[in-house]
Amino acid sequence: IDIFDRHLYQKGGAVLHMLRGELGYARFWRSIGEYVLRNSQGSVETIDLIRAIEEATGRNMRRFFDQWVFGAGYPQLEISVTWDGQRKIATLNIDQKQPIDEADPPFDFDVDVAFAPAAGEERRIRAHVERAHESVAVALDFEPVVVRFDPGSFLLADVRYRLGADLSAAVLERD
Repeated sequence: IDIFDRHLYQKGGAVLHMLRGELGYARFWRSIGEYVLRNSQGSVETIDLIRAIEEATGRNMRRFFDQWVFGAGYPQLEISVTWDGQRKIATLNIDQKQPIDEADPPFDFDVDVAFAPAAGEERRIRAHVERAHESVAVALDFEPVVVRFDPGSFLLADVRYRLGADLSAAVLERD
């Protein structure tokens, strides 16, 4: 069975990769198994995949598909981070730079962000973005020397970083 239909072809495998990131590996493959089982030897539309995901996971993914498959475009993001050493808070700023108006609202998505100290384990958070400008304050017991936005590269977006020389160099050095 060909799991792609014309809507999924338009944005390629990026949407399926995002879907795997959203659902997690096990739920994604359980959904694909359900989809194949239900639609083997038949014609399919995107709604068939949506229903299979809902059946396999119990999650309603219609908004995800409305935005990422049926909707136009993708977010153009600008990412910056500031550190308040007195309060021990990193502030992550996420700005959506694509045209936003009543017909084209900001994208609504969750994204992982990793903060790492000079030595030791990184700390990951899941940030929810729904407005043109989001600021997420993260309390840390260390000053981050590495900040990774979407470390799994699941988000379909054009991302521009405004991290400053030190954070940018640390990301390049460690990745």
